[in-house]
Amino acid sequence: MDDCYEKEKFPNFFATFEQTKKNKTMRTIIQLLVGLLSLIPFTFTAIVAINAVQTPDARFIEFQTLINWLLLVVLVMIGLISYFVVHIFNTDKIPTSRKTFWTIILFFGHVIAIPVYWFLFIWGDGITEKPS
Repeated sequence: MDDCYEKEKFPNFFATFEQTKKNKTMRTIIQLLVGLLSLIPFTFTAIVAINAVQTPDARFIEFQTLINWLLLVVLVMIGLISYFVVHIFNTDKIPTSRKTFWTIILFFGHVIAIPVYWFLFIWGDGITEKPS
């Protein structure tokens, strides 16, 4: 019984260190996966724009194929915007005065705002307010 008490009182440092290392690795993998998903809307928009300026005979992707891919891109965007809005209100990286601003920007400028938000607040350390 005393041995059980000792384990609770003094946890194994190395086991805690290994768990922290695993959590950090998993966090980095998730950040990179979200980063890759963040590029999908921008890439799809660029592909559609390039395809639109081509003559009908020179288009490299058929219109019906683009429409089929659009459904997947919209689902990814809905997931990313939902994830980022939850992240906005659960993080300390964004000042309280800017949380509503970033939510509005994500909804109305999502194609560009999603990769920018990922770079600043998911991958990076956020924006620190200047002392007044």
